[in-house]
Amino acid sequence: INHGSHGGFDAASIRLVNGMELHFVPHMGFKDDFTSETNILERLHQDIEDYGRITFGKKTAMPPGGPHVDVLVFNVGIHHSNLYQAQKKISNFANWIAKPLMKLRNLNELNDGHSPTQTIYVTTPTQHYNTSNGQWHHHMTPEDIRCVDEIQSNPQAELEKELLTTGVNVDVLLDYDDLNLGGLHVRKGSDCSHYCMPGVPDVVAARLMEAILL
Repeated sequence: INHGSHGGFDAASIRLVNGMELHFVPHMGFKDDFTSETNILERLHQDIEDYGRITFGKKTAMPPGGPHVDVLVFNVGIHHSNLYQAQKKISNFANWIAKPLMKLRNLNELNDGHSPTQTIYVTTPTQHYNTSNGQWHHHMTPEDIRCVDEIQSNPQAELEKELLTTGVNVDVLLDYDDLNLGGLHVRKGSDCSHYCMPGVPDVVAARLMEAILL
């Protein structure tokens, strides 16, 4: 899989021997419209309106073993032209999806005995370009396209932590916590956005699984 948003990685599904299933459906940075779900927030919102729950939709790589979504893990992605676009999606996630699901949980369990879906938001990974805020932007100079080891803040992650509060409008807010990990990026073609694998994403994935299973 090539690095970058157009590497060709799309929907993926894994079924573990213990019966647990993981389904990844991209909403941006996708290969084509057929295998992605650009309006996933709107669809999840409509699910809640229609069924009082969210569903897997029709874009999973393999059919889910059952209709119930135990945990929804979400991130708006890094490829936005400005923070306003990210802010709108973060707010929609909180107001359309996470808060209604938390309200359903407080009222009662679903008719089939399942608890309403738990919501987890993972903050956006930090970019470490040699710019004033570490972010990639148009018209980068050769000096800008150089990874630095540490930056002071991640603008999008700060926005996410400002808009989302654990227990209020999301169940779990998982912080990437990677301001000082600029030396672990791909760097191929001066890529200071995506991390090497294995690497930082694997550590965050382990923390995510801990949050899901506890």
